Amino acid sequence: TPEYFAATGIAVGAKARMADLQRLALANAQQIIRQKMEHAYKGAISDYLNSVGTNAGTDIENKLEAGGDQIMDLIVNETNATCGPKYSAVDEKGNMTCFIGIRIPKKALAETIVENVVDNVSDDEELKIRFKEDEFRKRTLENFERFKAE
Repeated sequence: TPEYFAATGIAVGAKARMADLQRLALANAQQIIRQKMEHAYKGAISDYLNSVGTNAGTDIENKLEAGGDQIMDLIVNETNATCGPKYSAVDEKGNMTCFIGIRIPKKALAETIVENVVDNVSDDEELKIRFKEDEFRKRTLENFERFKAE
């Protein structure tokens, strides 16, 4: 949605392994949401670099990507189910399917990433000179809010 990154994780296995299925379904949802977030963030970085016409080359791009990836990993790893777990009926082989939904607010995520990335870039004097914080903040927030994955 315009407000959230969301994903449904699915895992299939034996009824006797319901706890494992729940963990696997959550991990599946987290991986899906991480991919969506990374796509939106890389788009935000590209949009920012194009808009400011920076000649910083890969220095700023690498710093921005690394900082964002670290924050996204921390946030995604802390997600809990917002829907589920839900289990299907047991099939003829004794297996069932587990479904778990998670969601992460885009605005809060973008703001957290921006704050941490700005701090990271600010530690490097040379990059700080070429880094336009207000433009990065604006473009990242806009990009996350308009990103919609299928």
